[in-house]
Amino acid sequence: MLVLSRKKEEQIKIGPDITITVVRIKGQSVRLGIDAPGDVRILRAELPDAATMPDRRPPVRHTPRQDDPRYQVASQRRLAADSVAL
Repeated sequence: MLVLSRKKEEQIKIGPDITITVVRIKGQSVRLGIDAPGDVRILRAELPDAATMPDRRPPVRHTPRQDDPRYQVASQRRLAADSVAL
């Protein structure tokens, strides 16, 4: 591990495309700015990688639920339109 000391507004370069800038130092907190290409994924180490986390979104419904009032109204309109067409 390389350990560097930096002061406010000093930078660290990682390769030709990544620059880390010390933006602010307040007490024991340091704010860093990271300039990197869009295809470089930057994650805080204390957070789990999003690729390994289970998907928390509800499953996508491709058909409406039978108890959904919008479905019932749409079904009644379709029935009424079918009876008029006959």
